[in-house]
Amino acid sequence: MNQWHVAIVGGGFGGIRTALDLTARSRNVHVTLVSDKTHFEYHPALYKIVTGTSPLEVCIPLIDIFKKTDVDVVYDSVLSVDIPQKVVIGSSGSKYHYDFCVLALGSQTAYYSIPELEKYSFGCKSINEALRLNSHIHEMFERCHAESATQKEYSLRFIVAGGGATGVELSA
Repeated sequence: MNQWHVAIVGGGFGGIRTALDLTARSRNVHVTLVSDKTHFEYHPALYKIVTGTSPLEVCIPLIDIFKKTDVDVVYDSVLSVDIPQKVVIGSSGSKYHYDFCVLALGSQTAYYSIPELEKYSFGCKSINEALRLNSHIHEMFERCHAESATQKEYSLRFIVAGGGATGVELSA
């Protein structure tokens, strides 16, 4: 029987789970996972970075996840997918041919049409966003030293918009 080649774009929860499941269930599948990061960011623990934990604690190297599998992990940014030619084109100039392509590109922060929320808030969907929020919180505490008690109380009020796991953990 011929071997099917599956290209998976994205090294998050969806891409990793798909690659692991496909290779575990069939010997007739060759998987190439293309990710722009060398690691998987464990999003449920990003709040820990905001509260001072090292970013290394929420990163798992992709090579470690796939070391005992037949998944080829490629570090590249995807520029486009040529569907008629069945090829994924990377910014490195590489082309990744496939029989089936899975686009597992993640998610974006939802602002639920709340006016100005995107403009005046911090997201927490990546290590970089979590580090920005951590830095902002530290700046707020440093700035308030010279303020009056009333002003400190105002300056150190934080609003968490969102009641998912990250919002609940940050609130706690």
